[in-house]
Amino acid sequence: LLFNKNKTAPQPWQAIAQRFCSIGICEGTDIMKVTIEELEAYLLDHYSNGGIDQSLFMKLVEEIGEVAEVLNKKAGRKKSGSEDLQAQLGNELADVIHYAIAIAALNDLDMNQIIIEKDKAASVKYNHRTNLEQFIVDMRNKELDN
Repeated sequence: LLFNKNKTAPQPWQAIAQRFCSIGICEGTDIMKVTIEELEAYLLDHYSNGGIDQSLFMKLVEEIGEVAEVLNKKAGRKKSGSEDLQAQLGNELADVIHYAIAIAALNDLDMNQIIIEKDKAASVKYNHRTNLEQFIVDMRNKELDN
């Protein structure tokens, strides 16, 4: 499974995986997929008794700084040892998503809807050949055909 392979401290996304696996949802699989709605519900449950926007925002900023640090190492602008920078980048981005979605959940924002609508507007504005919603519909249709 995705969590605690290297005996490191669990990351926020690992807690999500552990919670679902603890009730048998991911039994027999290597990777469990989580929807935005499920993540929002989990984080609302997790932070509803004391999650404060300002403290979550500070954690978000901290994690964005850690993403920048890893990217600087990958680009050679900062010294790096024998670290697995790809794994570090994945972990830091998971933390960014965790705190961003937690803030959204505490503010009763439907990020799935917001992401779809924002992408539709950007697709028109920047003249993209397709938008996220249509891309997903096409992708799902191809999966059904196979």
